[in-house]
Amino acid sequence: MSKTVKVIVYLIIAVLLLGAGYAAYVYFKPVKVIADQKADVQLSDKELLKYFTENQQAANIKYENKILELSGTVKKTEVNDSVCTVIFDEGGDFIIIANCALDAQKDVQQLKQGAQITIKGIYSGYIINDETFMIPAEIKIDKCTLTK
Repeated sequence: MSKTVKVIVYLIIAVLLLGAGYAAYVYFKPVKVIADQKADVQLSDKELLKYFTENQQAANIKYENKILELSGTVKKTEVNDSVCTVIFDEGGDFIIIANCALDAQKDVQQLKQGAQITIKGIYSGYIINDETFMIPAEIKIDKCTLTK
């Protein structure tokens, strides 16, 4: 085998090893725990609902991928095998749906309607309302943990 062919083979092997190493790093990289992160924004459910009612596009840009610490009154909770959900609703055009981590399942099950709580989670967007079926728009907060 000629010297240039050997160099090319070694370069290809080196690139493949580097690529495999990087892929392993990304795959095994620990996921950030939201409870340990500092909140980017602290607000109440009424404030968040007000911002979205006034200008939903501006509010979406303002909170995009931000960690929110949200205080408010529980309207409803839903606990399934794969997700725990806390719903905040003031009867307007928007509702807040906070999807909690499964390790918060016991805490979410104990919540009663009207309870005052604080959650921390990542704002992940909103879904516009459907006026035909009178369904309000949903503000989504994911990976939530109960803080108080």
